[in-house]
Amino acid sequence: MIVRCDALVADLEDDDLRALGDDDYAAPAEKVDVSSEVTRVESFVTRAKALVHDDGRFRSLLKAIEFVATRAKAGQGASKLVIFTESLVTQEYLRDALIESGQVRPDDITIFRGTNDGPRAHEALVRWQHEVPPGEATQPSKDIAMRLALVHEFRTRTRIFISTEAGAKGLNLQFCNAVVNWDLPWNPQRIEQRIGRCHRYGQQHDVTVINFIAKDNEAQALTFDILSQKLELFGIVSARPIRSSIGRLGRAVTCWSARWEPSSKPSWRASTSGPARSKR
Repeated sequence: MIVRCDALVADLEDDDLRALGDDDYAAPAEKVDVSSEVTRVESFVTRAKALVHDDGRFRSLLKAIEFVATRAKAGQGASKLVIFTESLVTQEYLRDALIESGQVRPDDITIFRGTNDGPRAHEALVRWQHEVPPGEATQPSKDIAMRLALVHEFRTRTRIFISTEAGAKGLNLQFCNAVVNWDLPWNPQRIEQRIGRCHRYGQQHDVTVINFIAKDNEAQALTFDILSQKLELFGIVSARPIRSSIGRLGRAVTCWSARWEPSSKPSWRASTSGPARSKR
């Protein structure tokens, strides 16, 4: 609920009004500025409420899932998708929205975050302990075992892996060749770390990365452009022969950006493709 400044001042006693002084509440210009800010905030609230009924970015995500499934049927990779987001609330929203869409079943989704202590996570841990070869289930800590169990669940059972930034390091997901950046971190290096979960040794297919970028967000556009330039540079460097100990060039990375606006159709464009440096 937004209360305007005029209403707040009207509730003050006469002594309180005098205590404000001329400098605190007398300049018409300041009142106009505050009113303008309130109007702007109210417009944000209106736009946010509209997203509940028509989320253009989520519609783009459904198209991405269809694209990955179609490509898998043609023998071009697995029908799996890794989705990265920085927010726990967004992670839960994506899981619920995907299930409500009818395109994804609850058992098709693996949730990964910094603290994995839900019932599904514990079920994955017990299953992993029974299914892995003898001796491999013995880990130095429960946290590491839980991480391995959720990766095992994604590899053997589910097809969508929704992760926070906690999954951007240390996970081996080379059995999946599609990455979606639901939101873009300001640091391009973190985006490369996300891509490196799938684009690493053992990857048998080209890796496709889909970035969602708001058309009117200059910061996101700048981050994406920087990342694109770095990937082009990697392609040029990796085009020449690599040491024989590596054995072969890395798989290619193709980035797509889905530029979206609320209540509008997404427009897709390829950013860069070509051989890129393999991840260890």
